[in-house]
Amino acid sequence: FDVTFDVTLDVTFDSFDVTFDVTLDVTFDVTFDLTFDVTFDVFDLTFDVTFDVFDVTLDVTFDAEDLMDVGVIMLFYGLYYGVMGRDFAEICSDYMASTIGYYNKGGMPSRSLNDDICAVCGQRILVDVDEEGFIEDTFQLSCGHIFHEFCIRGWCIVGKKQTCPYCNEKVDMKTMMNNPWEKTHVLYGQLLDWLRYLVAWQPVIIGVVHGINFTLGLE
Repeated sequence: FDVTFDVTLDVTFDSFDVTFDVTLDVTFDVTFDLTFDVTFDVFDLTFDVTFDVFDVTLDVTFDAEDLMDVGVIMLFYGLYYGVMGRDFAEICSDYMASTIGYYNKGGMPSRSLNDDICAVCGQRILVDVDEEGFIEDTFQLSCGHIFHEFCIRGWCIVGKKQTCPYCNEKVDMKTMMNNPWEKTHVLYGQLLDWLRYLVAWQPVIIGVVHGINFTLGLE
């Protein structure tokens, strides 16, 4: 991100006044990495809290009902903060990517993408697709555009995007899963989406059911 600060300096001499207008451009390069790092940590934490409920070692000194209450509360908090974390990551990724200019949710992007630029973070890609990087690998989508692997994974898994950030072509999530255990993140993301839709549509469903019961005269 480029942030511009306008600063006015007034300098007074013995016989006249001089005014300087100074513009400072400050670039923040770590915004996307920091955002996806935090949201990935929250995503993994809520995943662990949600599913570790079923991996609790029972102690005979605790009552079964108390353990059930603790498990239900952990399950609720894990799912709740998982949904909130993904929604927050989606809002942040949309805003940051559209600000950089390579992504436009409603139309064509405002900037032309070069072959060595990642459309998600706007930084240069230093590793070829066929090479193995020391810090980060490079991933190429079926549309031909290349991205930092961490950026495109955060864009699709945490940011809930299923299209290319630049051309909006559909992304095949199966090609991004190199290891079988990585599919659990996708399944957990789908579970959070189902829960989100259930909460959003629950009042409508309850209203329809009550309307049908009232119309049919059912109690």
